[in-house]
Amino acid sequence: MIIKDYSEAKKIFLHYNGSYFHMQREEYLDQYMKFNISKKEERKWLKEKVEKILSTISEVKNINLKYDKYWNILYILTETLEDNHLLDKTISAFEKDLKYLDIFSINMILEMIHDNKKIWKNFKKKLKKIIQNNDISKNEIISKEHNKLKGIQFLTEDKVIKNIEKFYLNYKVKY
Repeated sequence: MIIKDYSEAKKIFLHYNGSYFHMQREEYLDQYMKFNISKKEERKWLKEKVEKILSTISEVKNINLKYDKYWNILYILTETLEDNHLLDKTISAFEKDLKYLDIFSINMILEMIHDNKKIWKNFKKKLKKIIQNNDISKNEIISKEHNKLKGIQFLTEDKVIKNIEKFYLNYKVKY
């Protein structure tokens, strides 16, 4: 595909969540760069995408789709944008969804935030409090939706439980 105009450039940029690496890997980066789009404009696009996802995330019932939306948001906020206001809104939405998410999804979301040390430092206390105030021991370990996917076949329920217990032990959270 050849990027013909500004709207296609925006679409490609957002499809790859602002990742030049992923655009390069798919051979779009050179075409995209010809549009000379400012960093300010790119940040605006990413913020709009995050806001749009956040505005609809509560309507999503399928656990796998809900997890995918959180993954998208957190990838943008931890890898590209680092916007604490939007991250705070995301974590608040995550708190409301804890009772619906499976333990696999919760663990993956926490790990994604934890991997960005700067963001983790700012949100560790809030996340710890959220986890302590919500009993996830009754949540499914790996949802039916995730079990249908081939991407997690290397994970067993035991591995998921061990990962989440390790997280809880490391951050002195009761599970």
